[in-house]
Amino acid sequence: MQSPTSQSAESDIIVLPPGNSAEAHLLLEAAHTDWEVQLTCRNLVLQIVHRNTLMLQYNHLLLDKAQEDLWTTDRFIGHVHFVIRKSSVELSSTLQAYTHISLHSTTISPTAPQSESTQFDTSPSPPEFTR
Repeated sequence: MQSPTSQSAESDIIVLPPGNSAEAHLLLEAAHTDWEVQLTCRNLVLQIVHRNTLMLQYNHLLLDKAQEDLWTTDRFIGHVHFVIRKSSVELSSTLQAYTHISLHSTTISPTAPQSESTQFDTSPSPPEFTR
């Protein structure tokens, strides 16, 4: 499908009838070359879309891995907190501040619309990713 701009531009082109076979041949070759340029542009756009789709899939894999690593770290921190509480060791006020940190409260949803303010998922369980 052509855009309205290209349609109107094509309708504005005035082609005079060729005066001889050489002019007719050149006119036909020029039209065919224009068609090949448009086909090449179309194929380039399709390749760019394909590349972007592949990069999106790759980025989803990276996001899944980062999310998995985050949950592993969160579980480890929870275990460390448990061991410290169980040991009855007093923590300094600086270290006590870290006992209230939960890493999963800063999970960014991959399907959230990009906006001025990033949306955070504050649910206690890992978010489900849909593709």
